[in-house]
Amino acid sequence: MSEGKEDAAGENDWIFDYLMSVIKSPSWDAEIMGFIDENCVVFDNEEENKFIYTDMHLMFQEKVDGLLLSHLSMMDVSAEQFAEVCEQSRTSRDINQQVYEQITAMDDFLTFKKLMVKRNMELELEAVQEMQQANVPITAPEDEDEAEALFQQALKESAELSVEEMEQLELEQALALSLAIEEEVLRQKEEEMDRINADIAAREEKDAPESEEEEEDDEEEEEVVAE
Repeated sequence: MSEGKEDAAGENDWIFDYLMSVIKSPSWDAEIMGFIDENCVVFDNEEENKFIYTDMHLMFQEKVDGLLLSHLSMMDVSAEQFAEVCEQSRTSRDINQQVYEQITAMDDFLTFKKLMVKRNMELELEAVQEMQQANVPITAPEDEDEAEALFQQALKESAELSVEEMEQLELEQALALSLAIEEEVLRQKEEEMDRINADIAAREEKDAPESEEEEEDDEEEEEVVAE
């Protein structure tokens, strides 16, 4: 790197120092985690990527870009200037690289999806723990149709609920749907075990007459020998 480029990189370090303090600040964390907590309920641990995941990722990128541009404008730095700063100085120091990687990681869809799935599972677990502590019985709907019906009913009632109440309702609905799926899997396993047991019983019943006939033949042979 030439001396001129080194000087330019050093002059830009203060921008990365400021952005690192922003990223670590409670206000940044509140904005980012607030978005994640409000929208992670639609993310599950399936391999399939739904269209809504892409929509949510675009909204998340807009959220991050808006926050970043807002802080850059406070330093009289434009988006174009910051892009040039990153090109010149992103690898000149560890802090610079960390800031650059954290910002660019938010543009990666798979990283975003993993983060949303993880947070959704954390919130479900917290909801279960709170219900257990409050001795609230957890009853899953009988099937996915009932779960969907309950969800639609909840949407109609959501207009009258506060933000906190709506978030809690969404979490409970996600938990109920998860429980319904788990119960369906368990039911299918029990049915499979019943079929296996029935097959075994049928084979044993089929073999039983042959064993009885063999015993009768043995008895007849013994009688002939005795005579």
